[in-house]
Amino acid sequence: MIRNVVFSAREDHEIVKGVINKLKKLPDVNLHFHDPTKKFFNLSRMPKSIKEADLIIVKVRNDCSIDLLHYAKTNKIPTLHSVDTVLMCKNKISLDYALRRVFKDHPQISKKFSIPNSWNNNATDLSKFKKWALHKLPIVIKSHYQHDNIIDLTS
Repeated sequence: MIRNVVFSAREDHEIVKGVINKLKKLPDVNLHFHDPTKKFFNLSRMPKSIKEADLIIVKVRNDCSIDLLHYAKTNKIPTLHSVDTVLMCKNKISLDYALRRVFKDHPQISKKFSIPNSWNNNATDLSKFKKWALHKLPIVIKSHYQHDNIIDLTS
């Protein structure tokens, strides 16, 4: 049985190119590529490829990606990412930045509260992260990748 898979991601991303090439080689996958930075859609008039998708894979980048995940949830189309998880992560990152701005702009507040250091770089470079984190514990990790997979920081 052939599966219709929609892959929505920025086309010039190296990893995305590799995934696309692997998906194209699968005999039972009919791949439809969508670049959210180039092709925009109207939620009330979605392209046929998205409406009839068996799976939607999104490299979350912007509101277009979130709209697509929301559309999939509403229409019961399976996705690799959960729109609820993506939004929760996005909101937590935004809240963290807002709190840090308040602490920076109003240093008198930091006398009564403490906020841990935060890492906002790619967490896949463990040696760089461990060197940074060694003297800063406890910390908060802010990453756009945090909803994609669990990162083992103990290895």
